[in-house]
Amino acid sequence: ELATRFGIGNKGDAVSESPYTSTHTAAHDLVEYLANSAEKKLIQLETKDREDREVVERKEKARSHRDLIEYLNKARQDNAEVEKVYRHVLGTATLTEGEHPDVLPVRPELATRFGIGNK
Repeated sequence: ELATRFGIGNKGDAVSESPYTSTHTAAHDLVEYLANSAEKKLIQLETKDREDREVVERKEKARSHRDLIEYLNKARQDNAEVEKVYRHVLGTATLTEGEHPDVLPVRPELATRFGIGNK
């Protein structure tokens, strides 16, 4: 297909130029055409790759939010567990209170809002 564009006697992509009379000129234009095509494809792939990464990151964030909501909803059903979550989030949990999922934040600054004696 490229031979019809860049072969001797053809004009390549340049409309105003005369047909190629040497392989050197045709080869130079062909290489430039291929390099430009490769650059365009690379930009497309990098853009798609960046978009794909952003989609994956958004999906992971959504999944961890779903996991957190599910965990907190279960904790609300169990009085003992809800207090463990409370202590974990405020940073006062003991090691014997068990593991919490990674999505459960530790936010000691919330003690000023939810600590005993606060409104």
